[in-house]
Amino acid sequence: LESHLHKAIERDELVLHYQPKVDVRGAKMVGVEALMRWRRNGVLVPPGDFIPMAEHTALIGPLTRHVLSTALAQVRTWIDAGRPLPIAINLSARNLHDEDFASQVAGLLAAHDVPADLLVLEVTESALTIDPERAQQMLKRLSALGVRISIDDFGAGYTSLGQLTKLPVSELKIDRSFVMTMAEDPGNAMIVQSVIDLGHNLGMTLVAEGVETEQSLTTLAGLTCDVAQGYHICRPIPADAFDVWCAERTLTVPRPARPSEASSSITAEASDGDLAR
Repeated sequence: LESHLHKAIERDELVLHYQPKVDVRGAKMVGVEALMRWRRNGVLVPPGDFIPMAEHTALIGPLTRHVLSTALAQVRTWIDAGRPLPIAINLSARNLHDEDFASQVAGLLAAHDVPADLLVLEVTESALTIDPERAQQMLKRLSALGVRISIDDFGAGYTSLGQLTKLPVSELKIDRSFVMTMAEDPGNAMIVQSVIDLGHNLGMTLVAEGVETEQSLTTLAGLTCDVAQGYHICRPIPADAFDVWCAERTLTVPRPARPSEASSSITAEASDGDLAR
């Protein structure tokens, strides 16, 4: 698999699919996440089948650079079309330990003539715990470029509050496992509310992943979450399909649940708007 993946990078068989991030309160498009797919022999290989392997080999470096270059080229296309969109890219722990990574990011931004603030780099809590000091130094170097930093899957790892305040983080992404079970598990609903409050107190934007129902979207609006992402809004799709989706969809505002409703029973009624339509 490692040999095939190495050849796939050379042959440009890796493609990016894009999933929109929507402002919960205004239902506006606020960004997009680029997700890697491998088209092997005409069939898409799930990322879970090859990314973990790449993370444990020297391939993660060229793989990440390929994704960054492809994503920034797409951002440049959107800028030229008058539609600049911030794009989020997932990083590996090994990227944070690569001394040349920040300079590589700076070079790619310059090569594609993309403003740094249109790039969001996502790191998981687990990636931060491997070598916290080294990770912190790299994130500060990336932030100094003007790139925005996001912590992915927040709540599922072990980031200490003390460490969180030392990192140049502008965004927290609430782990999907809590968002997807808010309606059935009041404990998880309280965790979602707590993470939102924590992030807002630290001046961060809160993104909820795994939004798969209108009820979840409405509940998140009541909990004052900022951004939603998930299958209810749109699945990850190729760039051309994404452009069509943007042109055809009119995003609507859900009726916010009252905070007391959202945090206690999570039974707020859905609005007539349907972001999946």
